[in-house]
Amino acid sequence: MSPKIKPGDGVVIDTTLTLPTPEGLFALRVMGELDIVRLQWKPALKKLMIIRENPTYKTFVVDPSAICIVGRVIGIMRYE
Repeated sequence: MSPKIKPGDGVVIDTTLTLPTPEGLFALRVMGELDIVRLQWKPALKKLMIIRENPTYKTFVVDPSAICIVGRVIGIMRYE
């Protein structure tokens, strides 16, 4: 899978959309830094799956209270 967001791209984040359903790309605040990840709600577990497009990083499951969702990515601006 090729990455949806490439180095140098800009993203548009809607900060009013912080519920992780439906699945999609979201901006998270992690230790003071912003990170763009795919979130998938797992209702049976009542947990969130954090999926990174970079295969170097593993997919993992977290409690929703453990992360801060800044908003949903609603646009990607490619500068070429």
